[in-house]
Amino acid sequence: MRNNSSYTIINYLIAGLIGLIFLYVYCYPWLNPMGLTIPSGCHDLPLAFCKSRGLTRGFAQMIRFNYEDAIAFNPYCWRIFSFFLFQFIARISLTIIAKRTKPLFAYSLDLIFSIPHFAYSMIVLTPFYD
Repeated sequence: MRNNSSYTIINYLIAGLIGLIFLYVYCYPWLNPMGLTIPSGCHDLPLAFCKSRGLTRGFAQMIRFNYEDAIAFNPYCWRIFSFFLFQFIARISLTIIAKRTKPLFAYSLDLIFSIPHFAYSMIVLTPFYD
């Protein structure tokens, strides 16, 4: 049990941070009129130069199942949102698996699924992708 305590803490922290991101995104429509949102660094740039433009608004629509509106704000948001959703579920699931089985099995699953999914989700933000 002691072998995976650091892994468990890290997974809970990551799941907690992602949960806070989801909470912020869910509350975004109410925070925006009050000016309590995080300003974008590329507000006036076209999407071709700044692929993260409209990402928060897209996430806010994804969390409400308004997929067409989300894609209108940012066509890449579904990949990045799916990464965060997958990681949120994976962190909790892998912590349970690590406690019930050998920790090495959970670590292996984590590497096998997280690294390729991260690459698939984040490649859209690289300047060479189009």
